[in-house]
Amino acid sequence: MASLLPAKSRKPEVFYPSSDGAPLAETSVHVDAMINVGVALRHYLSAQPAIVLADQFLYYAEGFPKLRVAPDIMVIFDVPPGARDHFKTWTEGQSPAVIFEITSAGFYRENGQRLPAPSQLIDILAQETLARQAAEQRAEQESQRANQAESEASRLREKLRLLGIDPDA
Repeated sequence: MASLLPAKSRKPEVFYPSSDGAPLAETSVHVDAMINVGVALRHYLSAQPAIVLADQFLYYAEGFPKLRVAPDIMVIFDVPPGARDHFKTWTEGQSPAVIFEITSAGFYRENGQRLPAPSQLIDILAQETLARQAAEQRAEQESQRANQAESEASRLREKLRLLGIDPDA
């Protein structure tokens, strides 16, 4: 029999582009600088759990694919190594520790009004990191409370057994 109730609605999957069609850099000087900085950082950080990404979208607000930046270089610690098409902070569980922008003074004169203020982005990423750390701390506290409760229950079961009472009966 057909139901008159609407089917459960699923939220449509949000598309997060990996490219905007814009060139990598203004000039070959900027491209060379980006490549050299990226290679140097990868070499320097090779023994650490870090990745170095270049000119890739950094999404920092789940569900809002237009809220993104594409830093020339970003360094993110404590994430699995490997290539990525883009970086979503909520999926990876980390935010960049360092962001490098390699630009000319002319670029900022022409585009500065359209760029997010670095301090605003830092505030957003810092708030996200603090919220994630608070959630992790709450989860750890809950786990500790559960372990304490289990230990207390074990002690009580043992005391009952010493009194000749089977707590499992």
